[in-house]
Amino acid sequence: MYLKRLADSLAVSINPVYPAMGSLAKFSNWTYLRLNTDRLNAYAQDLAGREIELPHWNNGGPLQFWPAKPQSLNEADALLEYYFIGNIINFCFWGFQPDGSLKKNILTYPANAPFPLDGAFAMWACWTRLKNRLESLGLAIDGHFLAQLSLDQAEVIFAGNPDSIRMPLLEQRLDLLKRTGDALVKNYDGRFINLVRAARFAIFDRGHESGILTRLQQLPGYQGDLFAKRAQLAVAMAWERLREYEAEFPVFVLDPGEFGSLSIFADYHLPRALILKGVLEFRSGDNPLREAMWHKCLIVPGSDQELELRAATVIAASLAQWQANEIRAAQGLQAINAMHLDIDLFNVSRAMKKEDPHHHLTLTTDY
Repeated sequence: MYLKRLADSLAVSINPVYPAMGSLAKFSNWTYLRLNTDRLNAYAQDLAGREIELPHWNNGGPLQFWPAKPQSLNEADALLEYYFIGNIINFCFWGFQPDGSLKKNILTYPANAPFPLDGAFAMWACWTRLKNRLESLGLAIDGHFLAQLSLDQAEVIFAGNPDSIRMPLLEQRLDLLKRTGDALVKNYDGRFINLVRAARFAIFDRGHESGILTRLQQLPGYQGDLFAKRAQLAVAMAWERLREYEAEFPVFVLDPGEFGSLSIFADYHLPRALILKGVLEFRSGDNPLREAMWHKCLIVPGSDQELELRAATVIAASLAQWQANEIRAAQGLQAINAMHLDIDLFNVSRAMKKEDPHHHLTLTTDY
């Protein structure tokens, strides 16, 4: 019953991710994975019975690497753009070393931080370091700045600790930043805030008017990913941070009714979390996806294995969200959305780093 209702709903979803998945949205077409409905029901019951706090992406904890609270509307605009700019290159922070090991970029920031950041958090700290430096000179990170970046400058901007690996895929990151900067200058006077305003603060399309997601995916830095992971995450992160200041600086006031149509941000950690929870299982027999994840082998981007893994993640999470919200509605509780499932599953995977299987390994600019 749930499967048919979900399929009917997704086929007409305002989120283009769901209809774009086509046959990948049907369990019967999966080759490598299957859904464990008992574990899915258990996870939905679990989600229905607790409140999940959304991240704030601020300096409320021991690590102080996020930008400071805005003190003006202009600073709030710049803070929104920080999350949209950072997510242009929010992908693939690991690399194989000559000895066969996997390592991530690391950075201790600020210098007195209790321990170094790695991966995506190190990348965000690099942006904060640059933002603080430029703003002290009366400058800003915008499309004009991005379009003029050189490789030498990128090496400095994204430099980590002395013992860190070089930022993985740095040339690809630079290319996306430069081309996105050009497109921003051409279409939005170099500013992401102008893109958001042009969309009238709508996440999804409304009639003939393009929403934020469509406009993002027209930019080089956000094009090409069937699952729109970074585009949706950019919207989520900016809103999760700026909601704290909505009364004082209402620069990113969104319609909460649209949140329920977001799909989960399918990356490396979320598929692994659903496998660790038993919601997704590997099919028996010869299974190259299972072997690749257990033995840390590269999976080709755009391959059947990678697409099925990410599609299965989106569908399983959508089912869990759907079932949990029916229970929550009957209890008079507020609905959860993809932002809640994203942080919940991300924390599951991060907390079980030593468990097998390893997250899948795909060298890609999509996530």
